[in-house]
Amino acid sequence: MRGALPIVASPRRFFDPRPATPSLLGLSQALGRLERHRPAGLLVEILPVAIGWATAHAIHARLRALRDRGMRVVAWLPQGGGTKELYLAAAASEAYLATGAPLWAAGLRVESSFLGRAFERFGLRAQIEATGDHKSAGDRFTRSEMSDADRQQLSRILDVTWERVVGDIADGRKKTAEEVRAFFDAAPQGTADAVAAGLFDAVLHEDELHAKLSPRGRPRLVALGALVARRPLLVPLWRRRRIAVVPIVGPIVPAGALPAWASGASGATADAVVSALRAAARDRSVVGVVLAIDSPGGSATASEAIHREVVRVREKKPVVASMGDVAASGGYYVAVAAETIFASRVTITGSIGVVGGKIAIGGLLEKLGVHREMLTRGARAALLSPSRAWTDDDRAAFRRQLERTYDEFVGRVADGRKKSPEEVRSIAGGRVWVGADALANGLVDREGDLGAAIDLLREKVGRTVDVVAWAGPSSPPPPLPAAAAILATERIALFAALDASIEG
Repeated sequence: MRGALPIVASPRRFFDPRPATPSLLGLSQALGRLERHRPAGLLVEILPVAIGWATAHAIHARLRALRDRGMRVVAWLPQGGGTKELYLAAAASEAYLATGAPLWAAGLRVESSFLGRAFERFGLRAQIEATGDHKSAGDRFTRSEMSDADRQQLSRILDVTWERVVGDIADGRKKTAEEVRAFFDAAPQGTADAVAAGLFDAVLHEDELHAKLSPRGRPRLVALGALVARRPLLVPLWRRRRIAVVPIVGPIVPAGALPAWASGASGATADAVVSALRAAARDRSVVGVVLAIDSPGGSATASEAIHREVVRVREKKPVVASMGDVAASGGYYVAVAAETIFASRVTITGSIGVVGGKIAIGGLLEKLGVHREMLTRGARAALLSPSRAWTDDDRAAFRRQLERTYDEFVGRVADGRKKSPEEVRSIAGGRVWVGADALANGLVDREGDLGAAIDLLREKVGRTVDVVAWAGPSSPPPPLPAAAAILATERIALFAALDASIEG
C-alpha cells in the first residue's frame, strides 16, 4: 500500500479491463476473502502513505484481526517510513525494514499558519464572523496566533490519537507504552535501533526477505488486487440484493462551486450526491445505503440538500453513516440524517457551527494605486463587496444571518440525535471532537470503520447482499480565469460567497 486511499473506488463497467482502483472498501473486502482462500500468509508492502489516522487505524485493525485468527501477516517497509508506516507495520505478526531505508518515526504534530499580521501589512482586512469560540476555520485570516479554544481542542485530538497510536504499537509489538514513547522521543533512530527496541524483527535486503518468507525457495506471491478485481464469469439472470456505499468525500459544495475544485479537489457536489441517493432510493435491488463520509464541511445550502435527500431515502430504506478521517461541520450535518453513525476513535467530527465573511481588499488596492468607485442602491448593497470594509451595522447584519444558519444546524442535529437544542448547543459552538469523545457525548452511536457499518446494515436487511460503490453522474468543471484561480487557491472566494460556510 502507498499514497492516498479513497474510501471507495469509482464504479467501473463490467467489461472494463483496467485494474480496480485501490480503496479502503476494496481493501477491506479483499482481506475478508483471504480466509476463504487459505493462503500461507499475507505480505504487506508498506510504502509512504498519505492517509488520515482513522483510515490507518481501520487498516491496522483489519491486519491485526487476520493475525489474531492465526494467519501469518508480514509487513515489509522497502523505503522506511515515519510514524504512520510504523503504526501499520505493528499490526503484523512479523515486521521487516529494508537495509539502508531511513526511519523518521518521531510522533504527531499539528501546524497552523496565521495571516493576520501579513494581511495588515498589505492593507487587507479579513472580516470573518463565526458561531462559537471553537469555530476556527477563519482564524488563519484574522489572528496572528492560535486561540486558547483552538489550542484546547487540537491538544485533545492529539492526546487521544497519540494514546491510540502508542497503545496499538505497544500491543502489536508486545512492548509497554513507556518503551514505545521512549523510542519516539529519541528520534530520529536508525533501523538497527528500531530492531533493538523490538519494533521490527530484522533489517533485510529483498532477497533475504524472500528467504524469510519461504526458506525452501522463492515464495509464490499473488497480488491482493487480483481478489479486489475479481468478477463472476457469468452474469446472473436475477438482480442481487445490494448495499449501496455512497461516498461524500472532500468539501461539500453546490454544483460548479468555485473554492473546492479550483484548488485541485472536486469535492462532494450536492447535485452528484443527491443524484446518487435518489438513484439508490429508486433501485429495487438496493436494500440499504451506507454514507461513507470523509469531509471537513463546506456549503450550508449544499449540506442541507444532501441532508434532505438522506431523510427521504430513510423513508424507504435503512441508512447508516460511516465517518472516515474527518466528518466535521457540513460532514457532520449530513451524517445526522442517518439511523446509526459509526466513527473511529480518532475520527475528527462535530464542529457544529458556522463561519463566513469576506476579505476586504480596498486597502491593498489603494497601496497599489488602484482607486475603485462604487454606486449602490440599498443600505447594505456593499455587504459582500471585497472593496469596502464592514460598518458596525454591516457586521451585525451578517452576524444575524450566520445565527439563522446556526439555529438550523442545531435543529437538524437535535432532530437526528434525539436531543434538545439546548443539549446540542452545549457541545456545539464550533467545537471539534475526536471520535472517542463524540461517542461519549452522543454525537455518534458506535465505534467502528466502514466495514462495521456495512456489517450492521447486513444485519438490518437480514439477507445475503453484495456491497457496491454507488455514485451519481459527474462532469468535469469548466475552466477558471487565471485571476479567479489565484483567489480560489487562497480560499478567499470561500468567504466572499453569499452562502455561509460550515467548514471545520
